[in-house]
Amino acid sequence: MKTKQQNRGRPNGLFRAALLFVLGGMSMLAQPLNGEAKVQTGTEQPLNFINILVDDMGYSDIGCMGGPVETPHLDKLAKSGILFTDYRTYPKCSPTRDAIMTGMDAPPVRTAKDGITLAEALKPAGYGTYFVGKAHGSVIGKIQTAIKRGFDRSFGNTAGGNFWDPTKLPSYLDGKRWNTDEPFYKTDVHTDFAINFLEENGAEKPFFLHLAYHAPHFPIHAKQEDINKYAGKFMEGPSALRRKRFAHMKAMGVLPEGTALAPDFTEMANAWAQLPKEKKEFYDRVMAGYCAMIDSVDQNIGRLLAQLDKMGVRENTVIFFSSDNGGCAEGGEGIWPGHWDERFGRKYDRNAELGGENSHWQVGQAWAHVSNTPLREWKSISHEGGLSVPFIVNAPAIIKSRGQINRKPVMVMDIMPTILDLAHVTYPEVYHGRTIKAMRGVSLQPLFEGKETDLSRPIHFFYKETAAYIEYPWKIVTKDMESFELYNLEKDRTELNNLAAQMPEKLNTLKAAMQDYRKMPLTNKKVIKNRK
Repeated sequence: MKTKQQNRGRPNGLFRAALLFVLGGMSMLAQPLNGEAKVQTGTEQPLNFINILVDDMGYSDIGCMGGPVETPHLDKLAKSGILFTDYRTYPKCSPTRDAIMTGMDAPPVRTAKDGITLAEALKPAGYGTYFVGKAHGSVIGKIQTAIKRGFDRSFGNTAGGNFWDPTKLPSYLDGKRWNTDEPFYKTDVHTDFAINFLEENGAEKPFFLHLAYHAPHFPIHAKQEDINKYAGKFMEGPSALRRKRFAHMKAMGVLPEGTALAPDFTEMANAWAQLPKEKKEFYDRVMAGYCAMIDSVDQNIGRLLAQLDKMGVRENTVIFFSSDNGGCAEGGEGIWPGHWDERFGRKYDRNAELGGENSHWQVGQAWAHVSNTPLREWKSISHEGGLSVPFIVNAPAIIKSRGQINRKPVMVMDIMPTILDLAHVTYPEVYHGRTIKAMRGVSLQPLFEGKETDLSRPIHFFYKETAAYIEYPWKIVTKDMESFELYNLEKDRTELNNLAAQMPEKLNTLKAAMQDYRKMPLTNKKVIKNRK
């Protein structure tokens, strides 16, 4: 499976050396952001930044959130950093990715002209910039375009696809078609290229790496040894396991006192008990495969951390970790796991070995409900289960009080302003002769230093007809833009007490505010203040 462009599966030493020479020449070509972006001078060493993004992972799957997946490296990052438990993304992957890259709302970020990417802001300030993994959205809609949006190097593919076979949705290295005849597992290969790019960059030059893993997005593709670690752990069924996970989360302190568990949806009542044993065993293994995919991500994060240690830059590297939306219920059969027999032009066999390249299973609604414990709903819906994901920030050189759980209402648009603030890079009003629009997010740096910061801003998330508008602690949410619910998130994070009928005036005020927000043009104001 060789190509003329590249006939290797993973970077070799000779290729690395050649690329180091090329990169050395390329770094001389960086142009200033019209004089706006710069690294602060003095004895301070510039920080490095890594943004790790996973795909369709639930709110409480990883160990530090109370979940069953063994994630020692993520747990360590949380214990030596900050675990944000009130962080929100869009309920769908592509607008989340746009918001990370621009610090702006997905609407009206519709064209390349609206803003600049993190890479375009950091590169003129002397940063090496690298994109690895899945590309999706309006800003970097195809992986081939990453090098046109400020990234020195890029590797990955667009939209995801098979984890074992790189041919149907092809991968691209620096915009050129890539293939391999070596063993391929996507999560491992993404990490291979991330490590290679960091080696090429070296320890002396600051870097920004965006590492967007495809896992644990369907299909359930995982190594059998990883699946076997979790097989048998889900035989109690979704309802019982949600209750156990909820109790564990409360005992760990992940959930504040007074948090209630969102109930099972109607179809789950007694559903597990009515399944035959062979179905239970198979659905258990599907969920084991899902957990194995997250386990593999954590193993690879361990490899990445080891590379930082090897380079001597771990203490000076800020790491962000999050998911692009809540756990995914798509593709199920009823409420249970489902199989797609064809996807992206490739045929699949439901009788093939689960986890292998010839199967295409999805976890379905019941298991997605478990992944998002204790919240309601899932991906594509703007209730908390679709929006809320764990957010870890680890910054050894900056964070004063490590191991804390932070319940501030932070959001995906805050990542870019935070990075630029920490890098001492000024966001420009003009970029390469064109006026650009402002970021919506705010810097979280004060929180890292144990200080307060103003997070009183309206937040609007949506996907198709589902939408949420938040003026914290108040939230309105709808699935059809007609029937709206109203919640006080400070008292009711799991959205169980709908106050719409009791507080119609508040509901209507927020509905009008949401409509105003949707029409609002972007300005160069850093923060849109909360409505009184």
